[in-house]
Amino acid sequence: MRTIASTLKLRSRKRGSAVAVAMSMFILVSAGGTAFLATNFQYNLQVASKGIDMRLYNAAEAGIETCRGQFTLIAGAQDDWSLLFDSSNPTTVWKQVGSTLTINGASVVVSCKALTVGAVPKARLRSIATIAGRQRAVEQDIKIATFSDYALYYNKTSDLSLAANFTCWGPLMCRASINCNDNTGIQFNYGGVFTGGTVNNEGGSPYYWNPSQYPKEGYSVPEINPSTVSLAVPRTKAVTTNTLYYQNTFEIEFTGSTYIRRYWKRTSTTTGTINPPPATAAKLPGESGYPASPSSSNDDFELYNNSTGAVLPAYVSGSGTRYPSSGSDIHYIVATETVTIPDEGVIYLDSDSPSVEGYISIGGGLYQGAVDSDAQNTNPAKVVNYYVQPIMDTSSNGGDNDCLSGGRRIDDASSPLDPGDSDFNYFPCVLVKGTISGGKRVTLAAEGNVIISNCIKYQSLLDTPEARRSTNKTGSSATSFSEMLGINSNSRIWLRTRWWDPLPTASEVNSISGDTHYNNQFCMDGSYFGYDRVSIASGSEAGSTAPNSLGNSWSSTEYWVCGGLLNGGEQQSSMGSFTRRNYDWDYRLATTTPPYFLRAYNLPAARLSFTWRTYIP
Repeated sequence: MRTIASTLKLRSRKRGSAVAVAMSMFILVSAGGTAFLATNFQYNLQVASKGIDMRLYNAAEAGIETCRGQFTLIAGAQDDWSLLFDSSNPTTVWKQVGSTLTINGASVVVSCKALTVGAVPKARLRSIATIAGRQRAVEQDIKIATFSDYALYYNKTSDLSLAANFTCWGPLMCRASINCNDNTGIQFNYGGVFTGGTVNNEGGSPYYWNPSQYPKEGYSVPEINPSTVSLAVPRTKAVTTNTLYYQNTFEIEFTGSTYIRRYWKRTSTTTGTINPPPATAAKLPGESGYPASPSSSNDDFELYNNSTGAVLPAYVSGSGTRYPSSGSDIHYIVATETVTIPDEGVIYLDSDSPSVEGYISIGGGLYQGAVDSDAQNTNPAKVVNYYVQPIMDTSSNGGDNDCLSGGRRIDDASSPLDPGDSDFNYFPCVLVKGTISGGKRVTLAAEGNVIISNCIKYQSLLDTPEARRSTNKTGSSATSFSEMLGINSNSRIWLRTRWWDPLPTASEVNSISGDTHYNNQFCMDGSYFGYDRVSIASGSEAGSTAPNSLGNSWSSTEYWVCGGLLNGGEQQSSMGSFTRRNYDWDYRLATTTPPYFLRAYNLPAARLSFTWRTYIP
């Protein structure tokens, strides 16, 4: 039997054990709670840190977008972004763009440096955002916005009407609606279709839209504004490479890494004018009224044989004879020179006479004297090349005809960009054809009309025609070669298809299962911008437009582009005569442009895909 004392001791021991257990439990709970709170605090810190990072990255990205608008070309001030770069070391030194920004509570500084300067401006933008000493950076490459970004561009606001077998593999921009006319064989893919209106009458079969490229209707298509079209930059570049020519130049033929220039040159050493002076270009074969032999008193002269385009002596107005004729009477000749294509350069055709000699009156007509007709040298001592070009409309200069149906001259050079001007078509024209190789990149810019007198070809695509096939558009064979051409005209680019020769059989895209092609294939490689249009010459301006080489037949013909056709005014390109038309963008243009190609003024720089990156400074 326990005594009271022993019982009290036992209870005391049990109470002590319970307290000990309770204390132990308290300590364990407290330690666990502390550990849990510590873990939760670390988690919250990580969340907060990530939240700050996201704020910083978002602010840095917003900074780039805010400042990218400063890389908008401003005619005469910022044509090449030169004002935005460090003048002494534009490709190595970062220069701050604008002032420091405050975005989402972060201080943001945007800087830039040039990747390329001049021909194809590119830059890298860097944006660093800071909050409480913590920094994150975002970088992105940008390039100049030009109209070579499109496979087809139509600036006019009347509907674009599509014929059968129309294929466009690249971005299409149209300010108006697109009418498919329920035609068959219409296909679009790659790059998207953007129309200011709607797409109508899509009932033809087969008819194909890549699902991811279905047209964006009601889109705000960038507009070519006459006041912002300028050839000043390419002209300045041509001066530096000695490739500025005047209106006595009537043909440029590309011959690999060189070109042949054909022009009128005076041979007489007599100073002053020789009456009658020839004009610098002529009625071309196929136009209404083109004489088979010299007979018309309304034609200054013709340059080309009616069927082949071969150069002929000048025909003098009203004389019934070719001029020059022979012996001592040969005062003007067709001269040629072979010139190396300028790297990243420009071949420029000025619509003016190569003259500093002032004006001379001949038989009631006003003419402009000139020096050294075969180049831009204006040394008055070089009288051997005195050249005379009519500059005003007279009855002996072809009446109201333009360079496609009469004399080639300037009636009103004061407003060459106004297509509504009655004198809009009266500017000089130059014929262009040939093949470019040797990795040459060049732009031909003309103040007057450009006539594509035969196919224009990239040698790499002649050697590897499979690069043109739709399934290979973005493959290495289609994107790894270097030659590139741009052609700008401040007037019109006419396709004189009746003179064209089909591609050699070895350079054609062959038919395979599911991809049928035709045996008579033609091409126009390059990007072409006509302020008014890029179009097949038709009606009285061309006579029969079908190729002479095919017996004036369009049967089983196919047309290829590797680049783009850009129409500033006219909505139609009149290419429907070809059985199939392949308007294929050159996918290299996603990251570059032809040198000094048409500037897209008042459009911010374009972002280059896959160049965005983030890091901790």
